[in-house]
Amino acid sequence: MELYLFNRLKKIYPDMKITNLIKEHPYLYQYINRLAKEKELTITQTLSDMGFEYITKKRGVTSNFDSITAVKLLDEYDVSQTDLSEWLGVTRQAINSKIKRNVQGLSWVCNELESSEIYIINQMVEERIYTFKEDSLLIAIRNNGKKACLIIILGDSIKVVFEIPENTNDLLLNNNYHIFSPLDYDIKNNLQSIFFLGKKLAKAENQRIRTKISQRCEKLGISADDYCQLHGFEGIADGRMITDEEIIDVIDRKYVLKDNIVFFPHTEDDYFNFVNRASRAGMTIDEFFEFYGYIKVDSRLESSYKNKIEEYKFEIKKNVINDQNHVFIKTDSNLYRKLYPFAKRRNISLDDFLLELGYVRVYDKNEITTFDDYNSRREIKKTFEEPNKIERILFELQHIQGNMNRVFNNIEHIQRNKELVRKLKELYDYRCQLCDSELGIPLIEKLDGTYYVEVHHITAISSIKNAIENEELLDEIKNLDTYKNAVVVCPFHHKTLHYHQGGFNRLTLIENELFFVSKKETLLKIKTNYHLEPF
Repeated sequence: MELYLFNRLKKIYPDMKITNLIKEHPYLYQYINRLAKEKELTITQTLSDMGFEYITKKRGVTSNFDSITAVKLLDEYDVSQTDLSEWLGVTRQAINSKIKRNVQGLSWVCNELESSEIYIINQMVEERIYTFKEDSLLIAIRNNGKKACLIIILGDSIKVVFEIPENTNDLLLNNNYHIFSPLDYDIKNNLQSIFFLGKKLAKAENQRIRTKISQRCEKLGISADDYCQLHGFEGIADGRMITDEEIIDVIDRKYVLKDNIVFFPHTEDDYFNFVNRASRAGMTIDEFFEFYGYIKVDSRLESSYKNKIEEYKFEIKKNVINDQNHVFIKTDSNLYRKLYPFAKRRNISLDDFLLELGYVRVYDKNEITTFDDYNSRREIKKTFEEPNKIERILFELQHIQGNMNRVFNNIEHIQRNKELVRKLKELYDYRCQLCDSELGIPLIEKLDGTYYVEVHHITAISSIKNAIENEELLDEIKNLDTYKNAVVVCPFHHKTLHYHQGGFNRLTLIENELFFVSKKETLLKIKTNYHLEPF
């Protein structure tokens, strides 16, 4: 690699003096930066060892002190005088003195970004970095709780971007850079996940974290529940809250008669505790037990259990379609939320439980056919609805892969192949390849009757955005824009592939089945597969 880089640099800079590297050759800069990190050196030192002189040039707005912008950063954004003094290489006293004297040179404000700056900002977001510093270049992302700003310094020139270009601003918004600071990630790393009534709640590990949450909520003007929702939780847990796991343990040990039938008289020690928890959740005590998959009977007699089953049957009958024994139960319905945990507590699927009661579950009101599971339903559609559909779409996919379109804005970037995405979704009937019937993830039905799904690239193609100037790299990365490097997923599994345990970035074959592998080596099975080939 080092020899390759030397030859490339020598060809571009025959006088051995390197200028405008990051602007004119961002991908070459990326490889040199990686080499420098491996050697634990700066880029300047790395290039010097290779015999080159690295010359950085002034750019941006002249670095006269701008009191107006400095005060705006200090008063409205999470920027301190210590930050400014470190960035500008002066003392805090000097900063304070210039502000008091209202020193006003040329304005720092500039609302344009160079392609090299955008490239680094993209890398910062990917690595969750708020301050980038390399040699004489510094880029800092700060916010005021509502919007982000950029502080960019190279040598003695500085510019501050408050009105960030749309594409970059969207990237920052989507990753919460308009709200979060490094402190928020420290808080998140010290939050535990607990579950109460199926809700994923955040529990602070200690008083220090609870205090930090209170301070951040006060600054952002939001509640603790709202703050924890920004971190992917449904709210914050009370320190005294009993978890679902603990509740189930108490029920199993003390109140189960057999299977998942519980007898819970009002004389029991836990009665008022459970009733109060149910009441706060807007439930009766019977509904509270049903949520966890149990049936509360009024006596130890078998007839009490049978009466409860008859109540279930009465509700199920309301979902019968075409006057047959087929039932259509939506995964986001109250009935599903009641029956699914009940079946799970008995170690059977919901479909099997319905069969015990004499019903066959279908997943489409227009699809009346029996099946064992989610994948078999797809096989039935594949076999009986359109025998050649899969083969036809696969043939079409083979002829559109790698057909990228170039789109020109301020920066040239590569647009994903829309036809490839459309065909892949059609191939899987607009269903997620990772879902199955028992996950309970609601389907999002669009106006046209299809379901909302997304296409995820197994090996990311985002890196091609800055590869335009290097045709050799571009051709190599174009190979990623193929149907064999993509899966169709629901929004939940799309986020899972990107973020759970560092993300799932490769596939493995285990006993003739394909699995995604996370950075922590956990597995996620591909439930339905028509196009990915074993390797």
